[in-house]
Amino acid sequence: DGIFNIGLVSLESQKFKVVMRDYLGRKVYSKSFKAVQGNFTTQVSTEKLSSGIYLVSIEMGDGSLQQTILVK
Repeated sequence: DGIFNIGLVSLESQKFKVVMRDYLGRKVYSKSFKAVQGNFTTQVSTEKLSSGIYLVSIEMGDGSLQQTILVK
């Protein structure tokens, strides 16, 4: 459908950023979010992206979580 969901649970109130990069490391999406505590969900559109593999990073505090996605 051209959309994927990102969900996370934060035990502490903290700011975070979602960054998406293509396979060459170019940033294709970046969005910062206010301090969040508890359950959080957001949607990211992939409609304008070319087919390929992308790395999605959620950066918060001193660490980050990473996941690859395939856009068809």
